Amino acid sequence: MTDDIFLLDTNVISNTIKTYPLPAVKRWLENETRLALSFPVILEIETGIADLRRVDPTRARKLAEWVDGLLKTRFYYPPSSPEVARVLARLYCCRPLERLWQPEEDKKPGQDLFIAAMSIVYDMPIATMNSGDFEQINKHRPLPGVFNPNRGIWTIPRLTKTAKDDPSAEVGARDEPPRLASNQDQEQPNDWGALSRLSRW
Repeated sequence: MTDDIFLLDTNVISNTIKTYPLPAVKRWLENETRLALSFPVILEIETGIADLRRVDPTRARKLAEWVDGLLKTRFYYPPSSPEVARVLARLYCCRPLERLWQPEEDKKPGQDLFIAAMSIVYDMPIATMNSGDFEQINKHRPLPGVFNPNRGIWTIPRLTKTAKDDPSAEVGARDEPPRLASNQDQEQPNDWGALSRLSRW
């Protein structure tokens, strides 16, 4: 599709363990070689497993084994850097976005703001099947792009990278898109073949 590294949302990863995964998403994952897993997505998956452990420990154990296998595949893991923390803090302090991190009663906090901050800092478009929250975030801080692999469309168009972009710009400013921050991790191509061979629970 492009030479971008796509930052995967939790719903794209969780689709791979469904009994009947969405065919379009499966094909897209098989064809993309530059995919990233981030700390907030792993956190959401692990939170779901921890919650499930209270009611269905057997299924939780199987899912934990699936995660162990997932983390052994060759994804790119962008670091949660101080720059990410700075952008995330500004998103947290944007009043219209409060509902995205201050959950309603009996609901765990979502990680969309964290995913958005990593997307902004590393100039990685987000791959998700649920772009509503990201569209809301984009109104206050431009995202580098959001792609729906099930529908095959950009729900937020891919922004062009420029050398002068500043990911720490104030939230709410409709300025140039953010630049790609440097990081110390070695980029590795995704081995979707290994991921697709993992057991589905």
